[in-house]
Amino acid sequence: KPASAAAAPGLRLRWNARESSVSVENLFVFECKTAAEALRFYRTGVKNRVVASHQMNQASSRSHCILMLTVERTSSEGLATDLRTAKLTLVDLAGSERQAETGATGQTFRESVSINQSLFVLRKVITALARRQKQ
Repeated sequence: KPASAAAAPGLRLRWNARESSVSVENLFVFECKTAAEALRFYRTGVKNRVVASHQMNQASSRSHCILMLTVERTSSEGLATDLRTAKLTLVDLAGSERQAETGATGQTFRESVSINQSLFVLRKVITALARRQKQ
């Protein structure tokens, strides 16, 4: 593991077979009553993103970012209550980087290595899921 990965253990993903969904341990969940509230939390997340500059990009994202929105609507007609739920997941992946092109050194270089490794693993997961769907 790179030195930066040893210092920060990362997040753990958990598969929930009952709900056919993935959850991430130790993430913040906020209940919002308005779009303005949701946008305020989104902006807070954007402020907490880690970026660094190098020869190719002034503000290179050094991590992946996931925003999951769950919208629930409840309506009542007579004695029956109808709950409808919609889920939207937005993913911003840090891009792969070539050291020769970015000129990255030190911590930025180590982050690039970690980013490239995680993108490689993600590619393997997507490929395995695609093969499984074809069968």
